[in-house]
Amino acid sequence: MSSEINLNCDLRNGHLGEEKRAQRHHAVVTLNDEQLAAVEGWRTAHGIAAQSDALGELVRLGLLSEIAKIFRLISDNRAPTTGQSCNTPNGQAARDERAKL
Repeated sequence: MSSEINLNCDLRNGHLGEEKRAQRHHAVVTLNDEQLAAVEGWRTAHGIAAQSDALGELVRLGLLSEIAKIFRLISDNRAPTTGQSCNTPNGQAARDERAKL
């Protein structure tokens, strides 16, 4: 069985020098019983009164998590790997140094 929930999102609108107006956008979200119970538990644990506010916050947190994953992926790909020799392939310089001992 699934349940439908109306999700209200606040978006700020306006131009420089104008007061920003909040716009409410409505979306229908279909959740199964397990997902709905999880949302309700999270909402209660965080003291959020409205179900739609809880869902909006969970969406925001999920998006921030995804952005953080992408940032970490990009950062990890740019960082130099430790223990690699820059001037010889396959760590040959390190093996040569060990052979001298």
